[in-house]
Amino acid sequence: SPKARRMAEDAGLDLSVLVKDGLPQPFHAAEIAEAIARSGTRQSPSMMLQIGAQVPGNACDAFLQRMRDEAGVELSHGNLVLAFAARALRHAIGAETLTLSLETVDGARLAFVNPDQMRLSAMTAKESDAPADLTLLDLRDGYLTGVCVDPSGGATLVMTRTGDTLHLTLTYRPDHLTTDQSILMMRDLTERLAEPMMALV
Repeated sequence: SPKARRMAEDAGLDLSVLVKDGLPQPFHAAEIAEAIARSGTRQSPSMMLQIGAQVPGNACDAFLQRMRDEAGVELSHGNLVLAFAARALRHAIGAETLTLSLETVDGARLAFVNPDQMRLSAMTAKESDAPADLTLLDLRDGYLTGVCVDPSGGATLVMTRTGDTLHLTLTYRPDHLTTDQSILMMRDLTERLAEPMMALV
């Protein structure tokens, strides 16, 4: 059952081991609880988990070009992804206030409070080393396709690009986000990036 699967994920229990042990399927929550109690398995809060996604970058490119041509507004990919990520994270966890930081390959770090509630053309930030709910690490300049980082303060979203494809990797700890919340956030974010004009409606 979905509840049993979530229980197993949260406890770090490998369901394939239960299959090999002959536990009849489908697994139910009570059976998973019993297996967890027997094994003593618990997911460490320090464990790092990842979710990756790929999104065609041409929709964002076209949107940013349209903003330049029609409105004379210069927007960055980083700010656009940051605003969409904040909205997706807010939807996933139901937070009232969110702090997100944007880091680039040159080491610059800017903090934004509720960037999804700002106008894209007037997003304001300040330099800060304080922990953020989500850090966007923009590594599009260069040849990297993925980086595993330690999300010590909160979750980290790494953005890279090859050709027309944006690669997004969310790294998080179970004490910051659940797997369900992370999946919901990444689905929401990638849908917004795939159709940015619709996401602003």
